[in-house]
Amino acid sequence: MRSSNDKFLLGGLGCGMALACLAVGYFAYVVQNLRVSPPPDPTVDSASLTESTPTPFPITPPTETILPSILPTLKATMIPSPIPTYGITAPPSGKIVFACYIKQIDQICLMNADGTNRVQLTDFQATAFYPSISPDGNTIYFSSRQSGGFEIYSMDVNGGNLMRLTDGIGSLYAPELSPNGEWIVFANHGNGLWLMHPDGSNPRPLTDRDDIDPTWSPDGSTIAQKLPQLRVAPGYYRLAGTSMATPHAAGVAALVRASHPGFTPDEVENVLRFAVDPIGGPRYIGTGRINALKAVQIAAAPPTTALYAVKAEDGTVTFKGTAKGQGFTGYRLSRAQLENPASEGDWTEIHRGSQAVEEGVL
Repeated sequence: MRSSNDKFLLGGLGCGMALACLAVGYFAYVVQNLRVSPPPDPTVDSASLTESTPTPFPITPPTETILPSILPTLKATMIPSPIPTYGITAPPSGKIVFACYIKQIDQICLMNADGTNRVQLTDFQATAFYPSISPDGNTIYFSSRQSGGFEIYSMDVNGGNLMRLTDGIGSLYAPELSPNGEWIVFANHGNGLWLMHPDGSNPRPLTDRDDIDPTWSPDGSTIAQKLPQLRVAPGYYRLAGTSMATPHAAGVAALVRASHPGFTPDEVENVLRFAVDPIGGPRYIGTGRINALKAVQIAAAPPTTALYAVKAEDGTVTFKGTAKGQGFTGYRLSRAQLENPASEGDWTEIHRGSQAVEEGVL
């Protein structure tokens, strides 16, 4: 009995060894036949590539020592900026100087003409703006009230050699060096355009009108400037734009808050929209001209209405906004195809709702 068991065990072991050998052989065969050859080296058509060498911007130290008040040298601060692409064309060369709003103060910044390498050059505690760069690209001139009144300053394009060129001759803006480098033209608020040498010497008036924003012609023979034509009285002008609209709107908002301290900011904003006098024009400019007397005489806050976003997807247009207020009964959405809809008939109703909505789908 034992002998037959031993024979059976030896037979099983033999079969197991044979199966193992077959498995190893099959594995070797599969691996050998499935081996992946390395891909060929990529080829590049040299004719399709062009090499672009950017034109370096010349930065050379000034050759003349300027003697007016010398201020501490500022350390330029790099500011992250996006890098635009220009396809197959070469990017523009040169530098752009501009006023940048940093921590609620206008400062002077510089960047390459293609928008790269943006650098903050000033770190004043007061406004610095109206910058211009000299024709040779070495010096920046600008206006600042760092010392109290608005004076003219100069500095190198790297922010060094900062100097104040003027002292107490008025409120000065928009300096620009002439193409030949001999004169700086600038605006003296209320006293016309002035000229002075690049070192600040010999400042003298050029015009006796309230000219602003001067700039030299390329050959230096002519100075172009903005001339306010709407002078209504000495020192008083009729001007337009957001710089004039903002203080007026802010002033009326303050009057409304004083008259109605319980109004929310949204309600005050809507008072400014409703308390207007209609005006016409070639294009749509809003609800009208603000009327301060109407604004303070409003007894109750008007409805709050605002359209925040319009989204079109799969043939469906979704409007998001706010429609609410005291005594709210409903709202409607309308559209107009005219640039300046003048009457109720120019509008077509597209939706009507009876439930108040706050920053949601209308």
